[in-house]
Amino acid sequence: MKQVLLIALVVALTVGAMAAGAGIYKWAAPERVIVPPTIVPPTPE
Repeated sequence: MKQVLLIALVVALTVGAMAAGAGIYKWAAPERVIVPPTIVPPTPE
């Protein structure tokens, strides 16, 4: 039973990571294309 839970956990984490990665790419890529000047200068801190 432990193995089944472990496999389910690994699958859930993998799918979650893939979904998060795809979401970040889809969300960040168009923004970078539309407003490159805003991203180029880093905020001085």
